[in-house]
Amino acid sequence: MAEVYANRSRTEQVITKVIRDRQAHPLTREFSEAYFQHFKRMRDVLAAG
Repeated sequence: MAEVYANRSRTEQVITKVIRDRQAHPLTREFSEAYFQHFKRMRDVLAAG
């Protein structure tokens, strides 16, 4: 988990902009989907225990 949080800390500014831009830019949405799916899968695994 420490690595996940460290990565989030390093990339927070960029990811914030991606989240903002993916609403208006289909290409940004397409390219960022895999990134967000990865974190959704991690969340699901951690929630399952």
